[in-house]
Amino acid sequence: MVAGHAPATSPPVDGLHEAHGGLWIFRVNLAAMECVWSAKEWGACDMPLLDLIPDSAGVIDDYGGALQVDFANAFVGGGVLSGGCVQEEIRFAQCPDLVASCLICEAMRDGEAVILRGGTRYSKTRGYAFGLQYDGPFTSPQPDPPFLTAIDACDYRGWGSDNLRHQLDQSTMLRELEKARAGFSLQYFENTRDFLGAVKDRPGFVATGHWGCGAFLGNKELKALEQWMAASACGMCLQYSTFKDLEFAQGLSQVVDELRQQGTSVGRLWSALASLSKLERTAKLEQPGSIFSCVKSLIAIQTEVKISNHGEARDRRLKTGSACLEKVGGTLREAEEERRERQVPTDDRAEGGGRRDVESVRQEAAERTRRDQQDHRRRYEEKERERNALLVEETRRHKAKDRVVQDPASYLRPVMASNEDARHRSKSSAAQRETDQPCDRETPEQTAVKMSGVNSSTKPRARLEKW
Repeated sequence: MVAGHAPATSPPVDGLHEAHGGLWIFRVNLAAMECVWSAKEWGACDMPLLDLIPDSAGVIDDYGGALQVDFANAFVGGGVLSGGCVQEEIRFAQCPDLVASCLICEAMRDGEAVILRGGTRYSKTRGYAFGLQYDGPFTSPQPDPPFLTAIDACDYRGWGSDNLRHQLDQSTMLRELEKARAGFSLQYFENTRDFLGAVKDRPGFVATGHWGCGAFLGNKELKALEQWMAASACGMCLQYSTFKDLEFAQGLSQVVDELRQQGTSVGRLWSALASLSKLERTAKLEQPGSIFSCVKSLIAIQTEVKISNHGEARDRRLKTGSACLEKVGGTLREAEEERRERQVPTDDRAEGGGRRDVESVRQEAAERTRRDQQDHRRRYEEKERERNALLVEETRRHKAKDRVVQDPASYLRPVMASNEDARHRSKSSAAQRETDQPCDRETPEQTAVKMSGVNSSTKPRARLEKW
C-alpha cells in the first residue's frame, strides 16, 4: 500500500537541474500477501538462475534505471540524523527527501521491505565511514525518479567462531532469502498507477553489492548467492558491485558462468547451500573462494546424479518396451498359427481372404473386450447396490440410536402404551370372569370355618395360608 506521498516542486538552483520532488513509500509484507516460501518451496523452485554481472569499478548509485538496494537498518534511515556515515546514511544525505521515510516507517520485521521511489539527489560525496567528505553538487540529469529498496540483513556480531555456522543455518538463510525476495518483488506493484506513473516499465534488474557484509560481518560469497537466488526467483537480473574488489569479481563471474552453463535452477542452488549447512566443521569455508568451490562441486555432483537417474530411467523404459514387444510378438505368432490351422492362403491371389481373416480376428477381439467391459460394469453395479444397502441400513440404525439418545420418552412412549393396554385388557377379562361365576367362589369367612379343624400340614391349610 502507499505509506506516504509528498509531492513537491523545488525551484531551480544555479548549476543544478530542476528537482522532480515527490516521494512514494511502499511497505512489502510477504506474510500479509500470503506468499512466504518455506525450505521445501525454495528447493522445488525451478526458475533458472538469471544473469549476474559483477562490476568492480562502479557503485550502486551509477545504475539509475535499476532497483537500487539500500543496505538498511531495521529502522529505515539508520543513523542519518545521528552521525551515521555508511551506505544507507550516505544515500539519505545525498537525497534528503528520503529522510521523510524515517517519520513514516516502523521497524521492519522478517519478510518485510520498504521500497522508495523518488528522492532527488543534490550532492556528491567521496570517501566512506569516517573518511566521508562533501564533493560538490550533483549536476547529472535525472530523467526519472530512482527506485530504492531498503532491506536489513542479519547482524552476526557476537557469534565469534560460530559466525559462519550460524550464517549457514537453514533458518538464517531462509530469513535472508525472504528478506531479499520481499525487496526485489516489484512485480506486486505493476498495476499501481501512482507508483509507476512516471515510467513506462519497472526496472528489469537489481543493483546491489556486499549486503550486510560490513559492520554486520556477513560472508560475501554467501550473501552474493542468496541475493542471486532471490533476484532470479523474482525474474530480475543482478548487477553486483564489488567495490573495487577485483579478485572477488573474478571468482563470482566464474561461478555464475559455470552454474548457468549447467542450467542450474534456484532450487538446485538452494539444495547445495542446504548441504553446506550440514557440515560439522566450517572453518575451511571461511577462506576466500571456499563457498564458491563447494557450491560448484555440489552442483556438479547433482548434475551427474541427475544424468545417471535419466540413464536408469531410460534403461527401465527400454526393458519395458522389449517386454511389450515380446508380448505383442507372441500374440502375432499365435494369430499366425491360428490362421495356418484354418488354411487361409497367404499368396497374392488370396490377399483378400487374408484381410478378411484379420478383420474377423479384430471383430472377435472387440467382442471379447465388450463382453469383459459389460461383466465388469455389472459386477461394479452389484457391489455398489450392496454397499448402498449397507449404508442405508447403517444410517437407519444410527438415526434410531440418535432418536433414543435425544428423546428417550418418545421412544418408550409406544412401549408404555402397549403395556398399559395389556394391563387394561387383563383387568377387563378378570372382571368378566367374576361377573359370569359369582357362586363358585368362597368368601374368606367360609374358607376359615371350613379349614378350622384341619391340621396345618394338610393341603387346604397350605392353600389358606397362601390365600
